[in-house]
Amino acid sequence: MNILTIDSSNEFLVLGAQSATNTEKSMIKAGNRHSEFILPEIDNILKKVQLDSVSELDMIAYNYGPGAFTGLRIGLGCALGLAYSNNTPLAAIPSFLLYTCPESQKYRFLAVALDARLNQVYFAVINQEDFSYRINPCLIPPEEIIQILESDTVLNSDNCWITGNGIPAYLDKTTTLSNKFAYLHQEYPDASRMLELCNHGRYQRFDCKNADLMYIRDKVALNLDEQKKSKAQ
Repeated sequence: MNILTIDSSNEFLVLGAQSATNTEKSMIKAGNRHSEFILPEIDNILKKVQLDSVSELDMIAYNYGPGAFTGLRIGLGCALGLAYSNNTPLAAIPSFLLYTCPESQKYRFLAVALDARLNQVYFAVINQEDFSYRINPCLIPPEEIIQILESDTVLNSDNCWITGNGIPAYLDKTTTLSNKFAYLHQEYPDASRMLELCNHGRYQRFDCKNADLMYIRDKVALNLDEQKKSKAQ
């Protein structure tokens, strides 16, 4: 199956491409320049897997969120533009699922904390047996992670592994986690996991009219007074 994956949910632009003969991955630190890099990089990576045109793709998968507001919209906009013009099916992959990995498989549950800035994390707990949510995606202060996990008797019985860039980002507020739960440090994942999820059929394909994003935060910036209070904490 010919697949293109697009992840622009944070400072990295992560792309993957797969054809019948080859698989390629690209990961560049785009900062806030995703819109500048995304189309040239897609063109490059498709050429590397010997696909001459987007019309040859069987699927385009994009990061569904949560993540950076502008980055997510750039990724979705690009996926929609390419898919609509070629009638290519889409697939939406949540950010949390990209952190599942072979090292975590011995644990039934995976807790993922992603840096949401503003002293908050996007948090969810995934059942790795069926990829359902034990704890639905939410936005919380990092110090509440330990309270949530300890209050769940199933998660508090050596069944849970914690990962995500929200832990090192707020290490001073999450340091007690390492004493009670297994922690797996991961850099931001490359395109391997998204390609794997596409190949395993975990996420159904759909047409452009059903494309959407996961927005957990309804506020993307602080006003001046809120910024002062945040710095004072």
